Amino acid sequence: MFYAEKGFENEPQRCRDCRTARKSQRGAGTGAGGAREMFDAVCAQCGENTTVPFRPSGDRPVYCRSCFSAQNAVRA
Repeated sequence: MFYAEKGFENEPQRCRDCRTARKSQRGAGTGAGGAREMFDAVCAQCGENTTVPFRPSGDRPVYCRSCFSAQNAVRA
């Protein structure tokens, strides 16, 4: 019934318990369920220390959260 209400045409491949188990197994250590490894960096715009979810390579600027948001607002 749930799938019909949502408009899904195909039957589910897994039951709810199996789906939850597979998602937790697949996402162990990364993604929404796991902790991401964070790396220290210095913001290229304001000079503040920040952490980012990727290893900065040094060839591109790294921004803190507020400077990154400001950069995106200018582009949009």
